[in-house]
Amino acid sequence: MTKRNWSRNADRQRISRHGAESVGRPRAGAHREADDAEIVTKILRCTCGHRGKVELPLEMLVDRKFKCSKCGRLVR
Repeated sequence: MTKRNWSRNADRQRISRHGAESVGRPRAGAHREADDAEIVTKILRCTCGHRGKVELPLEMLVDRKFKCSKCGRLVR
């Protein structure tokens, strides 16, 4: 049987319920850059009539093609 630190687990649950501070490890790297970047919403329209909405940082949308989930064509 494994030993668990139940008091630490209870503290984390209490903190998350009350919203006092963030629970978990601080994120770094790509996650932090994505949070700091400006998020842009783009609506994609395929020639088959299917539409889709993408929310990504502006740097990731530049010169990127997306694949239609209905017909498989590449959409800009």
